[in-house]
Amino acid sequence: SYEGGSVKVTNSSVPKNISLISSDGSVFSSFTPTDSEVVISTAGIPAGVYIVKVVTSDGKKLTKKIIKK
Repeated sequence: SYEGGSVKVTNSSVPKNISLISSDGSVFSSFTPTDSEVVISTAGIPAGVYIVKVVTSDGKKLTKKIIKK
């Protein structure tokens, strides 16, 4: 979910990878989480449209569009 200054990712298991990608394809953040619930701060990125991409432990790719104002 997206709440103002952060994105919260909750999964049933620890994801393999989470990325925050801008509409032009630039990767602002990409990391391997250590917990099934992760909060990503969007405080340091400019306003715009972003995609949160999650690769689950079984290899499925999930995406969610967020708009930072």
